[in-house]
Amino acid sequence: MNDQQMQEITDRVVAALEGLSSSDPGWWTYVAALASVALLAAVIGVTVVGLRNLRQKESASKPNVANDARNLRRTRESDAMTEWWTRAQWALNATASTNDTMFSYGIGILGVLAKSDLANSEEKSLFDTVWKGSGTRMRDEEIRHLLEQHRDAARQEKGGPLIGHSSIRELSRPATANDPPVFGENGSSEDESHGYPQADHQAHKDEVFATLRREILAARLKVTLDEQLNRETSPTVKSLAQMKLPPIVR
Repeated sequence: MNDQQMQEITDRVVAALEGLSSSDPGWWTYVAALASVALLAAVIGVTVVGLRNLRQKESASKPNVANDARNLRRTRESDAMTEWWTRAQWALNATASTNDTMFSYGIGILGVLAKSDLANSEEKSLFDTVWKGSGTRMRDEEIRHLLEQHRDAARQEKGGPLIGHSSIRELSRPATANDPPVFGENGSSEDESHGYPQADHQAHKDEVFATLRREILAARLKVTLDEQLNRETSPTVKSLAQMKLPPIVR
């Protein structure tokens, strides 16, 4: 009921009362006062009912607002996770490329994705396939053998990249009694036993540098994954990861 309707009802009541008691001013004054009180009471009643309905609507809308916010948050998280997987698939494909630049980009993106809070430990552990598929497989003895080959290639380059690097001197040191045996060490003639190219000419030297570059990147990825998954990392792998990258051979 709006104000106009209430006013019309009040006017009709007043007109009826005037017709019944036109000769008694005192009575009419009393009735008019009652009519005003009744109008005020009606207004108050309508106001109370309106406020109560408004509160009920607000209370009913609160769960909807909370649900909408929750659904929006879930949608955003789902979209973000989908984007994470899209980038991960691209990066994994890039690490399978024979192009050194693509490999570098791919393994770099995997390192960034591994630090994301979007993925859980199981999803991040899928990136282990990259360093496990490397030439050294991040084994200490294999890393030392690779660095010995790089040292020989760098000597032929007369000051090539990484000459004198402390990490190389440490990683390529002779094995101690505590180190696992390395096939072909200590004067062995089995230089091809690990499948690495020998630095006999320029093409082989370039291949040694390219292989070392990939192994350094794989070591960096392993260090990142070990940190994210709370795993131990070999000091040899850490030293390899800290080495300077050889330039990409064009």
